[in-house]
Amino acid sequence: MAVGNKARLSAVGAVLLAMLSACGGGGGGGGGGGGNPTPSFAVSFQTAELDATVFQGQAVGTTSFVSPDVTVSANVQANIPAGYSGTPYVRLVDSGKGFGKSAFTVESHSDGSYSAMLTPDVTLAPGTYTGNLSLQFCPDLTCTTPFAATGATLPYTLTVGAALAAQIYINGTLAATIAAGNAPPLQLDAPNGASIEITSNIPVQWQYSAGPNLVHVTVGSDSTSTDFRATLSLDSLPYSNEIQLSAYTPGIAQESPAVNVTLQ
Repeated sequence: MAVGNKARLSAVGAVLLAMLSACGGGGGGGGGGGGNPTPSFAVSFQTAELDATVFQGQAVGTTSFVSPDVTVSANVQANIPAGYSGTPYVRLVDSGKGFGKSAFTVESHSDGSYSAMLTPDVTLAPGTYTGNLSLQFCPDLTCTTPFAATGATLPYTLTVGAALAAQIYINGTLAATIAAGNAPPLQLDAPNGASIEITSNIPVQWQYSAGPNLVHVTVGSDSTSTDFRATLSLDSLPYSNEIQLSAYTPGIAQESPAVNVTLQ
């Protein structure tokens, strides 16, 4: 699957696919020397740049966070001269530190494609990280001198955002803290007419249901994206006396924490 310049990278990681078609018989490179001819390769990526976004501490290796995997495709033309013998070693190299290590082993598939699983380094401090992903074709595992390859470099930008952390105050008293994750909604009790304040380290949109027979939410005029202030009230029982406030973090979507408040 090809992606545009604004692809989102999930916690599971990104997959780089390269379709390899050989010219002149055979496929791949091999060691030079001893008169063995040297192959060369031409790579054409289907996207000009990989632009990925994660947040600090994001759970990797899971699919619980809804965000599509990123697949970057490339076509590789192999020029194999007559008389060449050998099997190439193909690897993916990261010149930066966005993916946690410098080189990745590339797996070959029966359909002639190659793939490498990339997992972003979620231990990085929040910020923007740039680098290049280079597809290399080598005569051996040491890959001291890769074969010549044109167009084999894909620049990337990895944005690491801060993980959401928030403090919940009821009538001015700290009641709880919550953070991004897959934990069940936090349960809190509050008196009818209570004021609630939720301060957060990053901008948040607090979402809730409103309508007849539901808890009334009167948002204060001094409420901001990092300091949500509101009054929770209920006309009378037996209407529903519970309301759920769910966090939505625009820009860098995270596992949304939520809090259920029951008015007494």
